Amino acid sequence: MPKIGEKFRCPICHKEFTKQHKNEICLDHDHKTGKIRGYICGSCNASIGKFDVLQRAIQWLKGTLRVFLLG
Repeated sequence: MPKIGEKFRCPICHKEFTKQHKNEICLDHDHKTGKIRGYICGSCNASIGKFDVLQRAIQWLKGTLRVFLLG
């Protein structure tokens, strides 16, 4: 993990910046396997978290999303 004051370039978006806050860089990992993928910027980390919702939206638009009714 880069320390505050060190430069970092995100391997996904290629944004380069000097780390100023502790939460700017995230250790990315697979939530199913726990496998560590590496460090990425907070913006890319948040975007990856939304991919699951995007996949469900695509299924919804295609009419293939399985919906379970509550109640």
